[in-house]
Amino acid sequence: DQVLGREEGTPESGEHDVQPIEEAVYMVAYCPERVPLHTAEGMPALPEGLLPLCRLRYSEQVRPEAVETVRAFSQSGVEMKVFTQDAPERTLAVIRQAGLGGDDGTPLRAVSGPELATLDRERFARAAVENTIFDTMSPRLEGQVVDALRAQGQSVAVVGDGVNDLPAMQQANLSITQQSSSPAALSVADIILLEDSSQALLRVLDKGQRIANGLLDILKLYLNQVGYLTLLILVIWGAGLGFPYQSKQGSLITLVSVILPSLALSLWAPAGVVPRTHLGRLLARFVAPAAVTVSVAAVLVYIIFLEMSGEEAYAQLAVTYTLVISGLVLVVLRRPPVRGLTLV
Repeated sequence: DQVLGREEGTPESGEHDVQPIEEAVYMVAYCPERVPLHTAEGMPALPEGLLPLCRLRYSEQVRPEAVETVRAFSQSGVEMKVFTQDAPERTLAVIRQAGLGGDDGTPLRAVSGPELATLDRERFARAAVENTIFDTMSPRLEGQVVDALRAQGQSVAVVGDGVNDLPAMQQANLSITQQSSSPAALSVADIILLEDSSQALLRVLDKGQRIANGLLDILKLYLNQVGYLTLLILVIWGAGLGFPYQSKQGSLITLVSVILPSLALSLWAPAGVVPRTHLGRLLARFVAPAAVTVSVAAVLVYIIFLEMSGEEAYAQLAVTYTLVISGLVLVVLRRPPVRGLTLV
């Protein structure tokens, strides 16, 4: 340390606030003369007059792509839990290096396998939800934790690579492993990462969110059309004013306001957190007000044009234009090109 101009204990790099998990430090030195490295008895001996050249410091660090993956999943609302056989302090350091559990100041809670084994069913389920680190876990307990999370309505994905991970992978909704994992893990995995890199999970997350958001948008458009056409027919036909549109006009309305926009929305769907609201409530928030608004506007248009012209065909044509324009407006409100205008 004196030769290198560094005080004892001073780290070589200040990039990480977390102490390395495992560390090995080697000194590379030069001896000007050829001297044996062992004594006559065969014991290793350090030569005199060594000139230090450099110090090599090796430490176990989390790979950058793993940090990016963990942060992306955390921002998407995915809650991380860790099964480990190591001490909780060592696992906590790894998790913090991965960017989890340090930004919001929330402490990470840990529980051991022997402690879990003594809990009753209710407290076991609560501990499975509240804790992040599960240390000294047996394969059976890992499977029970996953089963407890699923019993509380959570969707669980497990990343594993060995025989000890099999119970948890078998109980999970989605099991993920790497190409270099054991044959047992490969046999039960739903997704196998061929690149042996966690960054592939980011692409899986992105595609999955786009598909889910696109399907929700399409479903909202179809249910909205069913809603406003039903109300429109009931009001106009029930009042004895005729039928709101002809069959060929109905096909045009569906094609322009639903089918073609659905193709665009499936390609336009953005990645993002999929709402966790109940599906019926989520759909009703968009379908109910939109269907009522469009049906009221179409009824008014039909009555006004029917009174003005006295011809049912003319009023039907006006309603067709109204429904087509309204359908396209709803598409823009559902996925506008400008942020902040989305009609949920």
